[in-house]
Amino acid sequence: MAGQAIPAAHTPVSRHQISLKLMAMNITKLDGACSIRLDGDLTIFQIADYHSQLLTECQDAQNVTFDLSDVNEVDTAGVQLLISLQKQLNSVDGNLLLAGQSEQLLNTLNAFNLSGYFESTEGIS
Repeated sequence: MAGQAIPAAHTPVSRHQISLKLMAMNITKLDGACSIRLDGDLTIFQIADYHSQLLTECQDAQNVTFDLSDVNEVDTAGVQLLISLQKQLNSVDGNLLLAGQSEQLLNTLNAFNLSGYFESTEGIS
């Protein structure tokens, strides 16, 4: 049987499902403050679409509050976004506050030894 092709019906197939939850973002600006409420995943799949918008929308803000209570998953890209915004705010003596931190977010920040890097507050009403 050497040299014979295996029919396609017998070729092993590997199928992977990727579940992506789109991230919804609501930005409110008022008196030098920017409040951002995210709903969905804060991962590389969503960050590319929202990173520049977040930095642009909040570039003049002294204080930015991220409400992460409806964020289900966070990866390194999500952490990088938070660090990038923190650095932008530090350059203008501003503050980044994290509100509504999920257990998943806390675990991710702890894994990178960043649990004390960000200020936190209780949830946004």
